[in-house]
Amino acid sequence: MRRLLIAAVSALGLVLAFSSTALAEGDDVIVRHSGSPDSGTCGNNWANDTFTRVFHVDQEDNTLVLTEFYKSGHFVTVAGASPGGCQTIGNHGHFVTAGVRGSFHGFLRGTVTGGTYNSDATCPNPCNGTTFVPAFFGPAATWNVINDWSFSYQANDDDLLFRRWTNAGSGNVGDIATS
Repeated sequence: MRRLLIAAVSALGLVLAFSSTALAEGDDVIVRHSGSPDSGTCGNNWANDTFTRVFHVDQEDNTLVLTEFYKSGHFVTVAGASPGGCQTIGNHGHFVTAGVRGSFHGFLRGTVTGGTYNSDATCPNPCNGTTFVPAFFGPAATWNVINDWSFSYQANDDDLLFRRWTNAGSGNVGDIATS
């Protein structure tokens, strides 16, 4: 019975870690307690991330621009290929062990076409870029993010071979790697 209770509490913790609460604050929509697996250059999920999303809409020269910021981000690695393990350029590692912890921040930015912004809309759970765009711009809207994104990671473990990784539309630099 105790094992069943521990399993149920653990499962609830995972559900809460990857659920979200969207709140409108001024011109931004803030989604607290958001999370997702994080994929690396080899295509595998190298970490589980938790973070706060902030969606910000601007109008630039009659063009709607949506930026999704990732703030207060934290990651915990899963064993396997390191995030930069399959990069073809630069100095990087190949493997990361499970349980490495660290922080990150980043953004995705692109234009929205085929819709009209409704600041009074609500975002369904989970609230992410895929669900935010149709909820706030209409079902025909598309969000075009083309190389305007960047995520910077910093691991806490001083014994790693690599502790910093930047994953960006302009290219990747470094790694989070054990070997």
